[in-house]
Amino acid sequence: MHADPPMASHTRLVPNDRESENPVLLQRTARALVATVGLVIGLASALALFVNAPRIGHTDAFLAQEPATDLIDPKWVDETVGMDETPADCTELPAFQFEEVKYSNLGNKGPDSGKGEGYVLVARDLLGVGNIERLGRRVFLTVNSTGNRYIPAVAKDNKMNGRFASVNLIKSDELAFKMSFFDAKMRVLTMPQVAISFFDLDAGKKFTVKEAVEVGGFAEKFVADPNYLKITQLPNGRTRFEATQEGVGEDNPKNFQHLSTLQRKRTVTLLFKNVSQFTGRMVTGNGPRRGYRRFDFVMMPSVKCARREDVPDDKFDKFPPFPADDLLYAPPMQTVAHEGGYPQIFNKWVKKKYDKVRAGDVIATVKVNGEIREIKSKSNGTISATQDLKPGDRVDFKLATMNIAVVQEEVLPALKTEFKTVEAGKCKKGQYLDHYLVDAGQIIIRDTVIAVTLNALGKNRQEIKAPQGGLINAIQPLKDGQPCQKVADLNLITIGKFPPIVPRPGEDG
Repeated sequence: MHADPPMASHTRLVPNDRESENPVLLQRTARALVATVGLVIGLASALALFVNAPRIGHTDAFLAQEPATDLIDPKWVDETVGMDETPADCTELPAFQFEEVKYSNLGNKGPDSGKGEGYVLVARDLLGVGNIERLGRRVFLTVNSTGNRYIPAVAKDNKMNGRFASVNLIKSDELAFKMSFFDAKMRVLTMPQVAISFFDLDAGKKFTVKEAVEVGGFAEKFVADPNYLKITQLPNGRTRFEATQEGVGEDNPKNFQHLSTLQRKRTVTLLFKNVSQFTGRMVTGNGPRRGYRRFDFVMMPSVKCARREDVPDDKFDKFPPFPADDLLYAPPMQTVAHEGGYPQIFNKWVKKKYDKVRAGDVIATVKVNGEIREIKSKSNGTISATQDLKPGDRVDFKLATMNIAVVQEEVLPALKTEFKTVEAGKCKKGQYLDHYLVDAGQIIIRDTVIAVTLNALGKNRQEIKAPQGGLINAIQPLKDGQPCQKVADLNLITIGKFPPIVPRPGEDG
């Protein structure tokens, strides 16, 4: 699987706490972050959004302060996903993408120091399914060593490997760990749903070493082929996923959103529900205590939702390569141009960067199974970014999310307010117009419902009521389904004073 680099010398340090030998049930509650998925998939990668990264000054957040325990009594749901399935429920599964390592001092072995023990990763909520306001929000995953055996082969390699988070061990070693979730202010988060995928669980030549992961507290597990991973339920309530096949470095996955048949068979995805932390072990059994073994993981449902490349197990040159960097975008005022079908070959650009486009305009064309497909703009605006694609490029190999362009939506200017004219239709960020209930020139009374909005999931229905009676003076030309943030000041309607009463014919003036 992994080549053995020269061994570095290490000073043995005792971590801050030890793994509990008798896990007990523990359920922690925190302010709920409904941060879960769906695949706009082209999974909207590193969304450059609203929350700024905090300075890591809260050292206590990284320290393993109490004995590690499993959190939720497991509800075992065995599910083997067939290779010919097209998963329809990936839009309902959580997806977070790692952006960076903020701090790396797992087991007090470095390379960083000064802020306690731990390995801290920053991830973005790609879809915010269940609560669209969470789209793009940062989540901090902290990994703590909770045992006394962990020895990294090369401590500085505990870092991002492409878009994977990586942890390495020597052979015949183990990392007893606790993974915990925090928000950008390092407050504990309870995640309604979160998926963790561990990749490339294989054995060394002649089985001199075998990799395994043991985890408890998950609600569901997903494996592609039980013959490639030995699955054992342990007395302590955890489940062990152990390699049964030899591997080499050339077959390691490079794109967690596009896996070969072999790579997928060596991956396990675990789905957790209502969890703030969970515990487990990464194990490299057998063999002398030397060498180098790496565990890669992501916060994505890769076994279930990654694209699948059906190629022979030994044709490494046909395995999906490292993808290019994803385009950054910030919904709802930026949208992506995307076609999810694959295998996908780029055909030609119809528009270029900085071109003005209208909703429905063709930006580019691609070939999927020989069929020409048009990739269209979803909104009116300007193309603000494009991927470097040339005719003949394999889009699903070159890109992770397959988003080929970003369109910056145009903004509607605020409605004018005059003497005795008031703003009457303030909408909230993250909401989308469902429909108007009034017309310009209509006379209404106070508390009349003048518009209805929903979030991007079609939920969180909100009625906008008139703050006073009067004449509907003006209405923004916002279309049903468009975001309220398309309006400069978020105000959809203005109301003026009642019109003067005009005498009927025959009445005295």
